[in-house]
Amino acid sequence: MNNNKITFATNTGANTLKYTKLLLKSLKDNLDCQDHEILVFVDHDNDGTVEYLKSIKDTFIDLKIITHNIKPFVGYARNSTLLVQLAKYDIVSYLQSDMVVSKHYDTEVIKNLEQNTILSSTRIEPPLHGKSEVVIVENFGLNPEEFKYDDFLEYAEKAKSDKEINYFFAPYTFHKETWLKLNGYDTIFRRSREDSDFVQRCIHAGIKTKQTFAANVYHFTCVSSRGVDWYKSWNDKHNEEGQRRSQLQSNADTIELRRFIRKWGSFNHGESKLHKYDVDLFIHNDDDSMMQLAFNIEPYFNRVFF
Repeated sequence: MNNNKITFATNTGANTLKYTKLLLKSLKDNLDCQDHEILVFVDHDNDGTVEYLKSIKDTFIDLKIITHNIKPFVGYARNSTLLVQLAKYDIVSYLQSDMVVSKHYDTEVIKNLEQNTILSSTRIEPPLHGKSEVVIVENFGLNPEEFKYDDFLEYAEKAKSDKEINYFFAPYTFHKETWLKLNGYDTIFRRSREDSDFVQRCIHAGIKTKQTFAANVYHFTCVSSRGVDWYKSWNDKHNEEGQRRSQLQSNADTIELRRFIRKWGSFNHGESKLHKYDVDLFIHNDDDSMMQLAFNIEPYFNRVFF
């Protein structure tokens, strides 16, 4: 492996300690170089994450713990950029806390990273979201307690290939200046759509987005946004807390989609370059049905007049 060093960055939230433990184990076990910097931004700690990280800090060459006193939390869109700003090395590799890296992960991302590029690695996920050309669906466990670690590592090596596609999602690796040129995620997006917005800004700035199948991770999926064991509670009509979280996320997704359309004029995840035109809407009928229509289509216009 060459002498390039990486800052591996992750952020943790409520009830994610067991996932964070597994991520850190995989970094310790599977990176070819142990001199990389590891940054952990603890955004919400209700399960002893900070104390655990302090207890293992000396087992890593360069592990740094970042905390704050902001209530209730900083948020993913903001703390991701803070991690980049704090990174010691030029190459930054972001991982969600519910991910597990495969063998030689650092070597593979460095080998496939280009200048002026955001490089996404490939997710191996359990079958919770259906099939997709950007994800490898294979079940090695729905939570850390049942995770088949060795089986995953063996499978991940066989799943690697030279295939590349144009796509963006976490986990991703980049040169620090590339991320900072865009100033990271737009913080008006608090719960979703920040990634799709980021892709559009990459397209407009001439920054390449590439997904490699030569580097992969296991991803338990949606732990930070939907909560631990979300796939059980969201589908259980008798689980009031799960149903409440499901409804909150659904409402948030609707709000964020309207924000996205208001900003870009329509929606996609980088399939094409979007342009927002300056268009006004004049409505001369104020009955109830027209008011509902106006609400539905309002994001597509700059100004609405009644």
